[in-house]
Amino acid sequence: MDSLVLITHILFNVGILPEFPTATHGPGLAPFVTIARALDGITAQSTENDPQSVMQRNKPSYSPHTLKKSCITCDGGNDCHFSGTRDYTVRELACLQGFPVDFKFVKQQSNTDKKRQIGNAVPPVVAKIFLTAVRKALEAEDRAREYVSRAS
Repeated sequence: MDSLVLITHILFNVGILPEFPTATHGPGLAPFVTIARALDGITAQSTENDPQSVMQRNKPSYSPHTLKKSCITCDGGNDCHFSGTRDYTVRELACLQGFPVDFKFVKQQSNTDKKRQIGNAVPPVVAKIFLTAVRKALEAEDRAREYVSRAS
């Protein structure tokens, strides 16, 4: 997150503000990503996905075909798996945060460290959209400066 804050601060201070990205999901656009859809690519062979290694729970189940109701925090959040029987695995939390299913974590990290990394992360899909807008703004600024240079 610090990198995106720094980039935004620099751009603001030099007077280059990217256009706010247009919506990609919602009414008339792509559907919002449900819990089931976010977890769809996870298989029994996926790394960091051992349901037996997470805290077991006895809570009411809920539909995976809904949107996640809360943020993923540095400790993995207080949400339990939609089955109500356990916490989410590291892989499930990563996918819910928008990481690709094959994202590789540093092997030496503990699950707590991996959850902190996921919770602190700007979701990759959000970062991509934001940085694409930044790139377009910088390219437009470069073209404008080139035009002024040639005109002088």
